[in-house]
Amino acid sequence: MRLVGTVEDNSCVRAKANNLTLPQKSVLSKGRSFVLGPPSLKPIENNITTSLEDLETEINHRFTQSLLPGSLPPGTNKQKMKVPTQLPFQKGKRFPPKRLPGLAEKINEAKKEILTADEEEALKKVDNESKRLVNRFYNLDSPRKKCTSFKAAQRDALLAHKPSIPHWYILPKTHKKIDEELGTWPGRPVLSGCCAPTRPVDRLLTTYLAPLLDLLPERLQDTSDFLRKIRDFPQIPKGALIFSFDVVSLYPSIPQEEAAWVVSHFYEKNYGYVQGRLMHDFNIQAPPPYLIKEGIDHVLNGTLLRYDHGYYRQNKGTAIGASVSVAIAEIFVHASIEKERKRMQKQPLVFLRYIDDIFGIFDGREDELKEYHEGLNKIHPDLQFTLEYDSQKLPFLDTLVYLNEDGNLQTTVFYKPSNTHQYLHFHSSHHPNLKRSLPFSQGIRIKRIVSDPKNLEESLEDMFKFFRLRGYTHKIITQAKKRLSELTREDLLLERNRKGTGRIIFPMLYSPSIAPILRNYINNIWSWLQSNAEDKPWEQWFRDPPPMIAWKKDQAIGEKLIRAEFPSPLTLKRIRELSGCRERKQPK
Repeated sequence: MRLVGTVEDNSCVRAKANNLTLPQKSVLSKGRSFVLGPPSLKPIENNITTSLEDLETEINHRFTQSLLPGSLPPGTNKQKMKVPTQLPFQKGKRFPPKRLPGLAEKINEAKKEILTADEEEALKKVDNESKRLVNRFYNLDSPRKKCTSFKAAQRDALLAHKPSIPHWYILPKTHKKIDEELGTWPGRPVLSGCCAPTRPVDRLLTTYLAPLLDLLPERLQDTSDFLRKIRDFPQIPKGALIFSFDVVSLYPSIPQEEAAWVVSHFYEKNYGYVQGRLMHDFNIQAPPPYLIKEGIDHVLNGTLLRYDHGYYRQNKGTAIGASVSVAIAEIFVHASIEKERKRMQKQPLVFLRYIDDIFGIFDGREDELKEYHEGLNKIHPDLQFTLEYDSQKLPFLDTLVYLNEDGNLQTTVFYKPSNTHQYLHFHSSHHPNLKRSLPFSQGIRIKRIVSDPKNLEESLEDMFKFFRLRGYTHKIITQAKKRLSELTREDLLLERNRKGTGRIIFPMLYSPSIAPILRNYINNIWSWLQSNAEDKPWEQWFRDPPPMIAWKKDQAIGEKLIRAEFPSPLTLKRIRELSGCRERKQPK
């Protein structure tokens, strides 16, 4: 037998060990027998299930033995042959036992009680309430159930929703300054609402409240809407200030009970308008205002979340991830501050708001703008605003707004310092058509934002430079430039109503080897279908082009590395405790 390794090798091992981080060294110093624990929920569930099944089997065996004549219960004095412990021993075969009446029900009851935790009861309770509200919205709370708001098939689809408690996680705002106390960036809390138990009511409320957003005069839909509204703005007075307000933690700061009342009251105030819009756009009835309030209360109070192997209920704010959160936040901010804001003595020339970001032009001194800002912070205790201002330029959304020599507002592209321009790499396993279209689509965005033609060419060239670094060929970039030269900024700023094509969508995970084969087969099937449908009653149903293949991407690197939930019980909190990074309070 030969020993592997030398003195030099061992020194290398020691050198590598010295490179371990403090938490790693601290954990290893606990010894190999140290258990980090507690175990996660899944192993506990599996272990309880197996053990209870074994217990049931053992009880039934004893029950069977008790029915045999001459058998003695375990533990009674009976002469047994001793077996040396060092020798193997195999128990004799047992016959299938009889089942003790009522035992299976008792075991299942115990298993249910043990495994049914509070979070499962809360999930079931919120889900049942969601289903009850869906039926009430469908029947418009009519006792005779003769009047319905939407189609029965839509109701059934909402009732078929399978809920789960979503994971809560934080997206770091790397473009912000690092917090001196925590040593990390501030975070944006995110909670996916796709599988949340409140999702059915969330989707209904989003539909019912959407028309109200058009009644908010200061509201911006997106960057294009912002560019359209400032494009024709007159010359800015000399000495005016460009400012922006940002609501501090808008979604988590919204008081739930007050928000439900404010939004439902705004809905009731404009009930006639909502009725007309919903009937015109979707041919559905608008529910009564009191039912809207119940729905909002349910969504806000029923937000369940999972974090660090624990389960919680959100007691304040609305979840970032619920689709109705945007409408609730926008209506709440408008109804809470606009009336009082307009009573202030000095008003800005421009006041536009995109959810929690506000852009404005203030014709006055700096101290007057700060006084206006202080007055805005006094309107509502839960709505606090930060202030940034400048006399020449200021970023807003993804644009940089500035004043030219004539005092007119101009815009150009703004990139945050954290933007590394990581466009989709050309060698990524995506469909070639998607990759070929990216330089053109990104060029459209830049041409829409940059208002000065003198800066347009430079901005486009900067963008194409990053695409070249990502592997895009000269041919693709040249084609994108040619297509962009045929478009004008005025056309790009026009509002367009997109209409569906009516084509069948065929979703498929993208694979380069199967893509051309699949397309040929689908085209052949469609050609055969159309030829066989000639002079048939269903001919008009298949006149559309062949189904559109919607290529889905495979799991990306980021999706493999990032999880919303910790993969093991070794949480950040526990690592800090084990490494001694956090001082523990000594018992008094």
